[in-house]
Amino acid sequence: LPNEKHLKRVALVGNVKWQEQFTEVLLPFSEAHIKFYKTEEKDDAKEWIK
Repeated sequence: LPNEKHLKRVALVGNVKWQEQFTEVLLPFSEAHIKFYKTEEKDDAKEWIK
């Protein structure tokens, strides 16, 4: 992720299983907290990154 060092939280939103799995792959490579949300949970994702 560009400028990742400036990010504390990253919320990824999608509905495909590989997107959720990709989130898990990113975890060891990022200092940011990364969380996956399903499309219907996008409001929760927006709240979490505040």
